[in-house]
Amino acid sequence: MSSKFEELADIKEYDEIKKAIKNGETELVPDAVVTRLLDGENPVKVWREHRGLKQKQLAEKLEIMAAYLSQIEKGEKSGSVDVLKRIAEVLNVDLDDLM
Repeated sequence: MSSKFEELADIKEYDEIKKAIKNGETELVPDAVVTRLLDGENPVKVWREHRGLKQKQLAEKLEIMAAYLSQIEKGEKSGSVDVLKRIAEVLNVDLDDLM
């Protein structure tokens, strides 16, 4: 059984999360994205598609060859730390989300 203090803490946390979402400080991730990531799909590809970008568009924003991005998404290349950081920035995710 939870105490009133725990219930109030939960309500406060809920309100803070709602405010962060409203202010664009965080986002809700759709179930389909989570499922794809849990199923082992390449996170770069999943997040790129979730953001509505084609490979060529993302490659242009990163100033890399589309073929190199394709190899990263297929797992043929791991991608340099610099490129992965830039991918994370463009896709508006944490670098950890791409690992």
